[in-house]
Amino acid sequence: EHSSFHEVLLEMGLLHRAVRRNCRSMVKLLLQYTPGSVPEGSESSTNGIPEGFLFRPDVHGPAGLTPLHVAAGRDGSEDVLDALTDDPRQIGIEAWKSARDSTGATPEDYARLRGHYAYIHLVQRKINRRPSSGHVVVDIAGEPS
Repeated sequence: EHSSFHEVLLEMGLLHRAVRRNCRSMVKLLLQYTPGSVPEGSESSTNGIPEGFLFRPDVHGPAGLTPLHVAAGRDGSEDVLDALTDDPRQIGIEAWKSARDSTGATPEDYARLRGHYAYIHLVQRKINRRPSSGHVVVDIAGEPS
């Protein structure tokens, strides 16, 4: 019963519509929406991130376009692109260079073709801030004897 409702929501293309309307607040809301609103810290969450996010920045729509492709190809979409690459699981950052439309172009390609270098720099800064190996170095000062 719930899965058919979720399928209808996805078929409506709500995230694509929010991006086309340049509505950052709606994009953020959709990216954080989880069916049943699983509370943070519950057993069905991993590292504080609830499982089962319904709307993803890498979901393909018509012609294989993701919301990232749509934002990357539009003027004045820096705020929306910022939201798309700030999703809880960082799928948007991964998809920036890997999601391909029906012609094989990535969202980064769209931004480059349209001369949206500010978009490219925005996402690259986020990529650069991510830990590369997943290892964290902690320096714990000991108490003097």
